[in-house]
This record gives sequence, structure tokens and C-alpha cells, in this order.
Amino acid sequence: MAALLKKRAVAEFSQVIQEEPKPIKRLKLIQRPPPPEISLDLEGATSTYDTLQRLLAFEGNFPLRGEDVSGVVRELLDHYPREKEAVLRWKISSLLARLVQLPGFNAEALTDDIIRLLKTEKSNKAISQLVEVLRKIGMCSPYNTSLHHQLISTSKQYLRNTGHIARCSCLDLIGDLGSPDQTVEDSSQSGRRSLTIQKLLMGFTQDHDPRVRSRAFQAMLQFHQRGLPLGEGIYQQACSALTDDYRGVRLAAIKLVWVLSHLYPDSLIAVPDSDEKLRLVDDGFTKICNMINDISMIVRVEAATLLGSLHQVSPKFLEQTLDKKLMSNMRKKESAHERAKEHFSSGQWATGQKFADDAPKEHVDPDAVSLMNIGACGAFVHGLEDEFLEVRNASLDSLCELAVQSPSFAALSQDSIIDMFNDEIKSVRLNAINSLRKLSHLLTLREDQLEIILGVLQLMKQQQTLPGNSSVANDTIISTTDKILSMTKQLQHVYLGLGITELSLVRQTEVKARTLQTLSRLGDYQELTNVRDRFNRQLRTLHKYMTSHQITPDPFSTYLFSVLDNLDSCSDTEFRKHLQFSLKSVKACAFPVVNKIRKASVVLHEPTGTSDNPIKFAAGLTSAVAVEATLENIQSPCHVKLQVKYADQQTQLITLSPDAFQRLGQLRHRLQSQVLLSHSPWSDSTHVEISVVMDVPSLSGDHGNKESVIQLCNPVKVLVSPKTFKR
Repeated sequence: MAALLKKRAVAEFSQVIQEEPKPIKRLKLIQRPPPPEISLDLEGATSTYDTLQRLLAFEGNFPLRGEDVSGVVRELLDHYPREKEAVLRWKISSLLARLVQLPGFNAEALTDDIIRLLKTEKSNKAISQLVEVLRKIGMCSPYNTSLHHQLISTSKQYLRNTGHIARCSCLDLIGDLGSPDQTVEDSSQSGRRSLTIQKLLMGFTQDHDPRVRSRAFQAMLQFHQRGLPLGEGIYQQACSALTDDYRGVRLAAIKLVWVLSHLYPDSLIAVPDSDEKLRLVDDGFTKICNMINDISMIVRVEAATLLGSLHQVSPKFLEQTLDKKLMSNMRKKESAHERAKEHFSSGQWATGQKFADDAPKEHVDPDAVSLMNIGACGAFVHGLEDEFLEVRNASLDSLCELAVQSPSFAALSQDSIIDMFNDEIKSVRLNAINSLRKLSHLLTLREDQLEIILGVLQLMKQQQTLPGNSSVANDTIISTTDKILSMTKQLQHVYLGLGITELSLVRQTEVKARTLQTLSRLGDYQELTNVRDRFNRQLRTLHKYMTSHQITPDPFSTYLFSVLDNLDSCSDTEFRKHLQFSLKSVKACAFPVVNKIRKASVVLHEPTGTSDNPIKFAAGLTSAVAVEATLENIQSPCHVKLQVKYADQQTQLITLSPDAFQRLGQLRHRLQSQVLLSHSPWSDSTHVEISVVMDVPSLSGDHGNKESVIQLCNPVKVLVSPKTFKR
């Protein structure tokens, strides 16, 4: 028997299989014709208008390849010194600034030519644009320090220019290419001397033009954003600039004070007219607190926002932010909450029969009032009572963030947070409710506070029954689920380094939030079918992902996967019951992060949004706006798009050509493109928001909608003015 089996095995392995020869694939070489040479022929222009039209026509051909424009660049450089009109020289410079950033173009080779043109230029605007060309040449070579030193030395010569626009461009170049401790030569009436770039910039914070002062502070902030250490010596000048007449200077100074408070929190600052010294973080905190009383709403919002991250401030300064002293004839009057607390503890209330029975009785010594700390006193009280909801919301956020860090401050802040339950704006009320929830583990509510909360909630419940008003609880659920969906979407597409296990947890969390969202929308019978179909598609996509990667789902997903086939055919009542039952198994889970995580980001260089001159064009026609940006931590820019949001809330997504991206590294790209703006006529100039976004597919596979778009940078506002065409 064994011999028979051996014989069969030998017979099976001795079979010979002969394959037919496969046909040989032939390669066909195609020689592409060379690209046509681009020429402007500026020498053939018959007038200034003709020259301008040729330059504009060439600008309309962007984006181009760097290898194809070397002849055009040389033509522009040769024509520049012969051009008599300053506006045309400025236009040529702006084209050169775009050409040096083209992929494949050797920007460093133009350095000497641009410096040579600068030496003979007299127009301030043209000088400013030529310096901008040098700045972009330096940014194209981020590691060439000798080139950066040469460009900084050249731009420093024009810091004394009479035009503010030229000085601003020079300061921008120094901020982007220099370092605070770099030494430069300075020529003044006292002779030549050496000083650091930081001291050089400090001198321009006292410039007579507010735009130059603002750029000087912004240049120092740029050092910090580039990871370069700022010196402590600029603190006093930043504090002095908080009282500047120009809003842009005050905004930059607030940010600089905030940065130094984080860098040197324990450094001692001398108090004027006193031997006392304060920690820098405490002094900076009071300075920023004082800016909540600024005349500009934008400055107040910035100040209220920055306060929340100063966690190292001393408790005595922190507690002063809620200490709003009410003075009347140099007597201290108790606040409403203090009077309510006193009456509640005593069990007695004012009868109203006696005039001024709650008048202040305690004397206050005028010499005992410290003007040094007046900035911190009542800062959050002023912020929470501001007329603009943006300031109130920012104050609530910072108050909650600081209260989480300090249980004693949390106990002091609960009265102020509960007061915001009565705010007239729903978003502020919801923010107050959410803030109180975050502090719930640190607080113990008094009975009078509980009565206020119950009264507000009862009023909300009554408003719920009015026509046109939706449920407050439903609004809260929708707001919360929208935030969770936004976070899960960013974790999947904006953060690099997440593994399969982490992504499966994120996707399951997304479906949990989508389940809550679906249940809140099932009451709308007009969209019932679409809501169910979309949820089922997302659930099937998750099931396929988990199965293909052999990942064990959690109890929530396990139940929904078990009834997946039934969800398509069941009634609406059964569908709702399945979703409600699945939520009973939702539990908090750990999210272990093993790999190094990187976040995708975009730095938008153009447009800057700083110009007050509107872009004018005929209504119905188009106007091009150049867009230049640097993309960080993005593997493939195929999903990157431009988004334009008009004043009437119309939103436009613009798909970019692959030629618009230049690969600078493994995860770094440069974007150069244009946005074509077009709209019906407007009576006044209005801002249009331009931003770089990522259009990613959702679990249901949808593209191009609000839920699939992720903002990669803050929108830049561009002032436009479409007017009716006049014949």
C-alpha cells in the first residue's frame, strides 16, 4: 500500500506543464516638441498702456514652469531700467516676485540683478516691491544663511526711506530671514556701531508712522513663530505700545506681551514709583486684562482670548479679575451676588419700606486703593458684560480655562458663569451651560444659585413651546455632535501618524456621533429617507473597514453590525428603536497614541488681506487674485482646494491644477494659483474670504458639502467692489 501511494505521488510531481510564450511588449518612444518660447516683446510696445496690457496678458498665463520663463525674466530685467513710468516698474517687480517662486526656477541667480535695480530706483512703491522680490528669493532658499545676511544688509539700507511702504517691506524681510541675536552695522550721527536685529527693530517701534510701528512688532512676533528666542528687553516697549492710537500696533503689542509672559514667567519687573517687583507673567496678565476695556472690539476679543492660556499667573492677580469694586462717595458697595448671598445666609430680605436700606456703609481709604493692579480688577466682569457677543464668549472660554486650573478660582467664578445663563444670545447661554458642566467636579451650588439655574431652564422650556422655536436640548445635542464630527474628521485627514487601531476608534466615535445626529433629525419627515440612507451607507463603510483590517468592534458597533441588514427594510419606528438601543452600550474608551502625530497646516502668504483699497471689477465679469501658500505635513495635495466665501454667504470650492503645487519635501509643498472672483453688483465695498481647505470624503462618500470641507488656515479677507458696467 505504501509503495502504491509513493508511486502516485511521484506521478503527480513528474507532470510537465508547458506554457505558451507571451508576446513581447514593444516600447514606443515619443519625442515631445519643445514648449513654445514665451516672449513679451516689450520693446515693440507703442505706449504705456500697450506695455501694461502685455504685462497683464502675461500674468494671465500663470501658473507656468520655471524652465520656460528664463527668457521672460531676462527681458523684464533688461526693460526695467529703461521704463520711465513708476507704476510699470512696480508691475514688473510684482511679476518678478511671482516668477522667482516657480518650480524649477533658480531664484538665487537674480539676487545681484535685483540689488542693482534697487540702487537706481527712486519710487517708494517700486522699492517696496523690489524688496519683496528679495524676501521671496530668500524664502526660496531657507538654509542659505550667507544669502540671508546679504539680503538683510541690503534691506537695512532702505529702512530710512521716506515712504512707509518701503520701510514696512524691509521690516517684513528682516522678520522672515533674520534672527534676534544677529549683529548688523548701523550708521547714525554718532558714527558706525554694531547692534542686534532685535535692538534695530525696537528702534522702529517708535517710528512716527503707525504702520511701520505695527510691522516692527509683527517682525518680532515672526521670530517667535519661526522658533527663534526673543530677548526679554522688548517687554517694556511692548507694554508702552498698548496705549498706541493705532489698533494694529495694540494688537501686535498684546500678542508680544503674551509671548514674553510664556517665555520669561518668573523674571522680575520693577514697579514704577515703587521698590516692589512683580513676576513678568503677573505684570503681563494685568496689562492684558486692562486691554479688555479697549475701544476696539477686535482688541477686546484678542485680550479676552489670550488670558485663558496664562496658567502660571499668581492666585492674587487671578482673583482680582472677578473683584469689581463699586464705589459711591468713597464707600464700597456690595455686588448683587454678594447681597443675595448675605440675605440668603441671614434669611432676611429688604422690605423696600425704608429708603436706601442697602446703601453702602463701609468706608474705603483713598490711599489704600492700588492703581498698580487696577488693570486686573474686574477684567472678566467687564468682558462678560461687553456689548459684543464675541467678547462675552471669549471671556467665558478664558474664565472656564483658568478656573479648571484652580479650584479656588472656580468657586469664585461660578456666580459670574451662572449670570451668563440670562444672556440674550443663545450661543452665549449654551457656552455658559457648557462651562459650568466642565467645572461641575470643582463646584458646589448654593440653593439660591440652583433656583437661578432652574428658573432659566424653566424659561427655556416655555420658549420651546412657542411656534418656530426648537428644543434647547436638541440644539445642544446637535451642537455637541457637530463638534465631535468635526474633530473626528480632522483626526482622520489632518493628522498624520495615526495607526489602524487609532483610526478604527476614531471612525467608531464618528458613527456614534452620527447616530445621535440621525436620531435628532428623524422628526423631519421630508428628509427621513435621505437621513436613513446616508446613515446606512456610513455604517456599511465602517463595517467593511473593520472587517478588512480584522479589527474587533466595540459593543456599540457590534450591535449595529448585527442588525445592519434589517436597517434597510425595517419601519421608521424600528429603525429609531435600534439606534436608541445601540446608544445604551456606548462607554468611554481610552485612545492610546503610539506614533508621532503631525498636524497638516497651511501658511497663506498671498493675499495678505492688509490692503484697504478694494479690487474693482465690472459685475458679471471676473477679477484674478493671486494665491500663494506653503503646505506643511501633507502627503498628497490632491484633496487641497481653495474656498471663496462671499458676503451673501455663497461659497465656492475651486479645484486646483496639479501644476499649481511644487513639492518642497516629503510632506511640504508650495501652492501658487489664482482665484477668479465674480459677482453681481454691490452698493458698497465688501470683504470676500479666501482660504485653503481640504475636501475629503465622508463615511458616506460625499464630496464638496459643508461636512466634507476642513479649513487648513484662517480665511483672509479681501476687499472687493463689483460695480455695474457703464457704457
